[in-house]
Amino acid sequence: MERVDLGRGAWIAYEPAWMPAEEADALLAALTAELPWVQRPIVVAGREIAQPRLMAWGGEVPYRNYGQTLEVVPMTPALGALTARLSAACGVPFNHVVVNRYRDGRDAIGRHAD
Repeated sequence: MERVDLGRGAWIAYEPAWMPAEEADALLAALTAELPWVQRPIVVAGREIAQPRLMAWGGEVPYRNYGQTLEVVPMTPALGALTARLSAACGVPFNHVVVNRYRDGRDAIGRHAD
């Protein structure tokens, strides 16, 4: 696994062989079809805007995000399988997962910490 330093104490762990391409394509198709994608409003610099991406989530507990609470939503089969795989790879159990969907080059997310 490669750790990529993003500066200011931020980093990502990158493992290109973590999931074969065919499996990743099938997972993307399943997540795209199964998840209830939404575009929620957020407040940026005192102004309410639509998040510049779609998001979905699933989990056993509510999750606080951008001053909003994401309610408990049961995981779909694909999201549950992905969460179990992530938990095994990271060595920690996850009780809630947020998934972002970037539709094109205009969708984005700024630097942040969850």
